[in-house]
Amino acid sequence: MSLQQTDATVLRETLLDIPDVLPLVVDGTEYKIFWEHVPEDVDLPYIVMLHLTGGEDDDAQSRATNTFWTVVGVTADMTTASELDNAIDQLHRKMPVSSIDGVCGYTWIARQFPVFNRFVVSGKPVFEVGGIYRLRLSIGA
Repeated sequence: MSLQQTDATVLRETLLDIPDVLPLVVDGTEYKIFWEHVPEDVDLPYIVMLHLTGGEDDDAQSRATNTFWTVVGVTADMTTASELDNAIDQLHRKMPVSSIDGVCGYTWIARQFPVFNRFVVSGKPVFEVGGIYRLRLSIGA
């Protein structure tokens, strides 16, 4: 599995470990948390994770990643935007959750900057809320 795929999987699993996230992004038996691409037929709200920069951490004593991600909830409703923002904010200082063998948190997830964007699509407001997060993982030998 590539490093970016590993990081995206860990971020998704960590988001799903936050109880406040689950009711906001559930669609039947699927959770609307996407990496880089959201299918056109997906209804709001959802969460999208975008890799900004980073990769393998050259300063670590063992093999590790050091990446920065934008994690935002997207919705057309201000109340839901506030709920998504509060839920995603719980990533800050949370230890990463991983089901991948040999992958664990090197340290907690850290929010670097908040994100709150409002734009108009087809005459209707759309909100993006969340933040830019630093994820550091130990990826084994």
